[in-house]
Amino acid sequence: MNTIKLVEKDSCVGCGACQNICPVECIEMNYDSEGFLYPKIDDEKCISCGKCAKSCPVMSSKRKNDILSFWGGYIKDKKINSISSSGGAFWWLAEKTLCDNGMVYGATIDSSNGHVYHMRVDSIEELELITKSKYVQSEIGKTYKSIQSDLQDGHSVLFCGTPCQVAGLRSYLLNDDLQKKLVAVEFICHGCPSPMVWEEYIQHLREKGVNPIQSIDFRDKRNGWHNYGLSIKYGENSEHNRFKGVREDVYYNGFIENLFLRPSCYSCRFKGLSSYADISIADFWNCENRGGTAKLNERQFDGISLIIAFSKKGRDYVKSCGEEFYLEEMNDEKCITTNVAQIKPAEKNKNRKKFFALRQRKGTVLALNKYAKYTFRKKITNIVKWKLWKVLGWYQ
Repeated sequence: MNTIKLVEKDSCVGCGACQNICPVECIEMNYDSEGFLYPKIDDEKCISCGKCAKSCPVMSSKRKNDILSFWGGYIKDKKINSISSSGGAFWWLAEKTLCDNGMVYGATIDSSNGHVYHMRVDSIEELELITKSKYVQSEIGKTYKSIQSDLQDGHSVLFCGTPCQVAGLRSYLLNDDLQKKLVAVEFICHGCPSPMVWEEYIQHLREKGVNPIQSIDFRDKRNGWHNYGLSIKYGENSEHNRFKGVREDVYYNGFIENLFLRPSCYSCRFKGLSSYADISIADFWNCENRGGTAKLNERQFDGISLIIAFSKKGRDYVKSCGEEFYLEEMNDEKCITTNVAQIKPAEKNKNRKKFFALRQRKGTVLALNKYAKYTFRKKITNIVKWKLWKVLGWYQ
């Protein structure tokens, strides 16, 4: 069984489109030494049909869509806002599909081992399972096949994933007519961390007494939308709660510092002001300086969403979603261009190679403690950098 030689390994995004489309199921997604999934092919089964190449988003020649409209807003129900990463845009968009008897696909997390994967929900009661950010690369599995089946059966489908996962779905669904009932939603992506690094970290916490784990929340907003952290509820009745701020938790800080992202994230071709998605959702950081009204900015503690439409279908969908969401159309392009994660790939951490080499020899936890801690020196550097940005007008 050999690695597919369609693209260079550092360019492969691990979306699994090739695995989903293979008519003889000769492609498997296997973990490499860094803990990322890559396709491998069984040469004896392969019939050289070429479908895997046609489905690869990295090789795709499909045209991206440009921005048509963008908005700021939040879901009016504060309870739903509280269980959302920012302003509840995903819940609002997904709820419309479910109310129209459609299907919604998004990432969920198995709290027992931390494994993140995509799943299908067909009811509002299940929607919370796929709500909120999970800062781990999710396993697509056979999701694209399932979506194709739903579309062929006449169901409407909303899919939410990273920009490269959306591109993978688009490339997989070669029949454009089939996509008429699909609403593809991407979230602005910082980068995809190694699933194995995360799961080994969770195993370490369990061994240290954070067990049994009942729920994991990467965006606990108990201290407000701007001061979120990683929350893990554990104990037989969820009576204990481990909460660490973004910089306090070594895994979270390593993610923020791009220490163990997928190699393709450092040269991501799915960033910028065009997209394969119909809709993009994100935190609306710095919205107070982007021309929004006092009504928009009154939810600074709870969270505010940025919603971008890249297609007429996406724009019409947003406008048809109902009054449960407070929505303001924005005009300042800085709403988008000042979000670095939207515009350019993550910068590779200079210690990435050292981190994975040490992890190979001594284990994930020791490597995290050596290279992922938020040191006093890093803190001072960031304070100085932040003040300099403000003086230079780069953040306003």
